[in-house]
Amino acid sequence: MVRVHRWAGNGLMPLGNPYRALLGAAGGGATAETLVGGDGGFITTAGNYFGGWTDRNSAAGAGTTQIMGCAVGASSRMLAVGAAGYIRTSTDGGASWTDRNSAAGTPSAGSTQWETCAMGQNAALLMIAGSYNYVRTSTDGGGTWTDRTSASGASSWMMGVAIGPSDEILAVGNSGYIRTSTDGGATWTDRNAAAGAGITQLKDCAIGPLGEMIAVGDAGYIRTSTDGGGTWTDRAAAAGGVSTELSGCGIGPSGAMLVVGASNYIRTSADTGASWTDRAAAAGGTLGSGMFVATINSDGDMLAAGFSGYIRGSTDGGASWTDLASLAGATGSTHIRAGITGPAPA
Repeated sequence: MVRVHRWAGNGLMPLGNPYRALLGAAGGGATAETLVGGDGGFITTAGNYFGGWTDRNSAAGAGTTQIMGCAVGASSRMLAVGAAGYIRTSTDGGASWTDRNSAAGTPSAGSTQWETCAMGQNAALLMIAGSYNYVRTSTDGGGTWTDRTSASGASSWMMGVAIGPSDEILAVGNSGYIRTSTDGGATWTDRNAAAGAGITQLKDCAIGPLGEMIAVGDAGYIRTSTDGGGTWTDRAAAAGGVSTELSGCGIGPSGAMLVVGASNYIRTSADTGASWTDRAAAAGGTLGSGMFVATINSDGDMLAAGFSGYIRGSTDGGASWTDLASLAGATGSTHIRAGITGPAPA
């Protein structure tokens, strides 16, 4: 099982996807790996939300970079992207990283901002997207990249991408952009009309272990699909998200979903989005705080993160939460922008 998730900066991202990055034990140990990133070059990994976090900033060469997206695949493989053309990959759970900026052919690398990234279940397929309508895929771990901008019909910033268990791709962005691909990004199908996006700014998306999809964005936009994006169901009213900017989402086992956003919006669902429970108070959030990151691991544990070093984890479907900020090395000045949990070990 794999998850891809991402978080967006400036209230974006996300990681989004049950396949986002929260690091775990290197070498595909006993637990799924997780990777989290944020402002000031903040990069940390963990094999368990509640212990064992490791600072990866220096190893990843992040410096003061704003990390906007991250992904985790099988065999401790990781991908992190961000501002100023930052693209790095790791094959050892974040202990060491390789610069992929030049290989990806980033135009004006110094100013390009990568908003999101994703990694396939077997780590063979990678995807990055961001400003300048930029979309790239790689099938060799980031060594070489193929431009998919024209094929994907990109005409605006891409804010969220996810890769599912069969390497299906879901991408969302500004102006109601929703596209899916089943051939590694070579061709894409426009899902905007089917998903009822209009001109909505979509901030994040995710694909679950059974191929179920979720997309979230401005004005409380929440849609889910169980047929590869062919049809979508509006979940906004059920999730109580009217007019709220939603920035992060995740899908876990057994239909579990987690959505976060502005004004301390935190909601969970145990039935693939049919009904939702407000978790803001339980998660110890503060009204007005922006939540950017949402991810769920293969055990069903949840992670939510955002402004001012906010990082919290839950082991009971969101009913109660534990503050993980100091454990993960986050401070009050750290804005967490991205995070995801990788696939469970074989």
